[in-house]
Order: sequence, then structure tokens, then C-alpha cells
Amino acid sequence: MGLLPMPSLPVKIQTPYRHDVIELFLEFLYLGKVNDFNPSKDAQMQVSSKIDHTAYDLGTWVEATFAAKTFDVPDFGAAVHKYLLRHICKLIRYSVDEAVDALKLAYGKCKEGQQTDIIPVLLKGIVQEFSLVQENQAFRRFAEENGNFSWDLSQAMNCYLATDE
Repeated sequence: MGLLPMPSLPVKIQTPYRHDVIELFLEFLYLGKVNDFNPSKDAQMQVSSKIDHTAYDLGTWVEATFAAKTFDVPDFGAAVHKYLLRHICKLIRYSVDEAVDALKLAYGKCKEGQQTDIIPVLLKGIVQEFSLVQENQAFRRFAEENGNFSWDLSQAMNCYLATDE
């Protein structure tokens, strides 16, 4: 059985990040999902080689989680989210400032009414990788500017860990 075609994104991705990388990444995951997560090794290598050079741009990965929710494919958003969570948790260790920027991006989208559960993942990764995160100026400034957001990091992490597989 051949690969099912990928539908076009029903909404334009509004992002300062690389549209081509996000769309390529989503296409790869979509084709894998509708074809029982078994895209060919060649396709996996081709996509991996194209996304490697932006691998440390957390914003791109956060944007991809939002874009994935625009697909009308059962469980696709959940499958993408699970894949991204593993990847994002690995990337956070490279820069606390970039992790805070990704957190700001996700939180801003939530305030605009878009839904995501990426925030607990970012918090978990930040907590795991940076024990002194509260001393990070960017993080403290963001927390102060968004006082209505819960910054009980241990509670956020425990909540996420309780649902983590």
C-alpha cells in the first residue's frame, strides 16, 4: 500500500521560524501516522538531514506542536506532541535562555486562545536541566510579567511526571 497524501495545512503558520522546516517535519510525522508510523528509512534519513541544522531552535519545535493541531487526523496531534516532548526535553539542556524564549512563545499563544500542553513539558525540562533556573534573569522577568501564571515549578513538574509514560 502506498503512502497516503498529506493534506495542506488548513491555517497559515504565523511564525518567525522556518516554515519549510515545520511543514517538512509535520509531513514526515503525518505520513508516518497515517501509515502506521512506518515511513521508509530513506524518508526518515532525508527529513532528519533537513531538520538537523535547526535542531537547537526550540521555537520551531514549539510552533510545530501548534501547527500539528490544525490537522484533522484522529490522534495526530497527540502523536506529534509525544514525539516533540522527547525532542524538546533533550534540546532544553543547551540553553536556559532559549528554553525561556520557547516558554514565552507557548504562553503567548495560550493567552491568544490556542491550546497547548507544551508548557508543563518546558517547565519540566527547565527544572530538570537547570537547578538554578530561578536565578536566570530572563526567567524571573517573564515570571514577574505574567503573575497570573502558576510558577510553582515543583507542582508543574510533578503534574507532568504523573502523566508521563
